[in-house]
Amino acid sequence: MFKALANLGCLVIFAVLLFMNGRYNVTVETGRPASGVVETQNVATWLTGLIPAKPVSGCRGQIARVQTKVTFLGSVISMVTFGIYTPVLVKISCATP
Repeated sequence: MFKALANLGCLVIFAVLLFMNGRYNVTVETGRPASGVVETQNVATWLTGLIPAKPVSGCRGQIARVQTKVTFLGSVISMVTFGIYTPVLVKISCATP
């Protein structure tokens, strides 16, 4: 009886840890009007973000908005690697010149 409860407890803890590994989305607006051109890049963070991604560039410096997002697949990869590697999607919206 106690072994079954212990197994159930382990399953509950695993489920909670699985769903705590959430996705996140950060958007930075510069105030410039967007031109409609969007550049997308994939970057990597290491050790749950302690080692950040390399800087990205795009739009020849004319940026209207930058959005970073960890997708569901990125969350799964992060969980499988125990947070060692997390892929992040970066979308850069170009500003009108």
